[in-house]
Amino acid sequence: MKIFIIDKGRLFVDGLCTLLQRLPGYDVVAVSNDCHLVNETIADKACDLLIMDLTLPDTDCISVIHSVLDAHPQVKILVLTNYFNTKIIKDLFKKGILGYLEKSSDFGEFRNALEVIEGGEPYIGVATKEKMMTAFLRPRSQYTRQNEVLLSTLTQREREIMHQVCEGNSSREISEKLFISRNTVETHKKNIYQKLNVRNSLCLMKFAYENNLLSAVE
Repeated sequence: MKIFIIDKGRLFVDGLCTLLQRLPGYDVVAVSNDCHLVNETIADKACDLLIMDLTLPDTDCISVIHSVLDAHPQVKILVLTNYFNTKIIKDLFKKGILGYLEKSSDFGEFRNALEVIEGGEPYIGVATKEKMMTAFLRPRSQYTRQNEVLLSTLTQREREIMHQVCEGNSSREISEKLFISRNTVETHKKNIYQKLNVRNSLCLMKFAYENNLLSAVE
């Protein structure tokens, strides 16, 4: 299995490559600390598995994953990250990733995840499952006056875009659903990020669900 690793931590990547060298049948053919040429690299190296973090600097990792799955549906994706958000995890699996594992996982679980994913089955790490159960049992915050003030800064179209982003849709998918250009979607997203003081779609999803903003949009 040919593997492409994307992560900002060089020492982490070096350690991961060392671990993979101990496993027969796995070959790391590319590594990177950004996603600028992700689709080109996958095509050029004929990658079977992409392992990537969700917290790369100045990168909308959700959109990158959508792009990879659209361009290379045969490629399996394992998200290896310390980031946690129940809604985002569910949306990523719905989109087509096969694995979600915390970086704190031990070698045995990492190897098990690879074997399961290679067989075409989904894998969620033990620690992630425990966090998802805790989040499921914890009640969400109620919609408040403060939430209303936050939403009042957004136009109706921006609210629609926010809802679509939080549903896990890419800019291309949003443009098709709302019958607007992709550039218009990107402009709206930038305005939303600025108004709500978030950096990217990942942060927007987390912010919207933590503050229960979507209940007023739906």
